[in-house]
Amino acid sequence: RRGTFTDLALCLAGGLDDAALSSLFKTAAVGLQDGDSGVQKKSYKVVAYLCASRPEWVQPNLQTVVEALVSGKEGVSSAARRFRLRCLKHVILLLGQQSDEQPAADEGSEEGASAQQQLVASLLSEIVLSCKEANQKSRAAANEVLISIAHAMDSAQPATAIPGSGGGLQTLFTMIAGGLAGGAPHM
Repeated sequence: RRGTFTDLALCLAGGLDDAALSSLFKTAAVGLQDGDSGVQKKSYKVVAYLCASRPEWVQPNLQTVVEALVSGKEGVSSAARRFRLRCLKHVILLLGQQSDEQPAADEGSEEGASAQQQLVASLLSEIVLSCKEANQKSRAAANEVLISIAHAMDSAQPATAIPGSGGGLQTLFTMIAGGLAGGAPHM
């Protein structure tokens, strides 16, 4: 029943103002932690909609959205993974846009790129393991997220002609290789 109301709220989300979107997000954020996979899936679907279709709302609330996604990392059901990956893609891209919009001389741009790298590093194992997910749509979403991360990190830190400074792509590959070479059975 809760999932039905979440679907209904998603249908109405297109006409909501910022205050109502904040209430919708708070409701969906509670569902991200829910043990019922149906409720969790629909909650991630709402957050994915907000991230994809309402970036003007997400931008000022980005820290809250990131905290909700990071806190829901452990108990994600297989059914909700595809929508979670969509959320991660948009959040990582929004973090990249935030760092690009900062003036080049400002130290905030380095902090934005650093925040993006920290988020990618903390979620990279989940994204790579999702590439082996049984659900084909989840696998496709995970591959799309990895490609988007590579493009975002390359544009944030392009490779230079100086040997040894490979830029953002080298950083991403180093993080992936470090996770694959680790001693744990899961990346």
